[in-house]
Amino acid sequence: MSDHNAFPDGWREITEAEFVRSAYFSQVPEKRDYRQMLDSGTRDPAKLDLSGRELYMCATLYSYADKTGIALASEHERGRVRFFAFGCPHEFHGLTVAEERKLGVSYQSLQCGTCGLIVGKPDSSD
Repeated sequence: MSDHNAFPDGWREITEAEFVRSAYFSQVPEKRDYRQMLDSGTRDPAKLDLSGRELYMCATLYSYADKTGIALASEHERGRVRFFAFGCPHEFHGLTVAEERKLGVSYQSLQCGTCGLIVGKPDSSD
């Protein structure tokens, strides 16, 4: 199976309350994608249709610049929408001045301890 219809890294279901507070309402996505994803071999009732057959999860994915994303999945047969997040669940920490200089980033930059993403502007003073 190609990666195009695979579940993205970090795929996890979120609540409606988490979705309401997500980037979906406050950021412009870099990419929008439609996927039909099959988690083969599962017998999870949430991933089966009403007759017990495996369902493809049909979802629209919205990817953001910080390598995270939000997805909405339609379950037509059950008459509901499910909400998902994917990518790194960033845990940012501040960098020391020495770390900032070594990395060439601006004062008060933050770095994710999980994926290494740095939030801040490149230092253009050189």
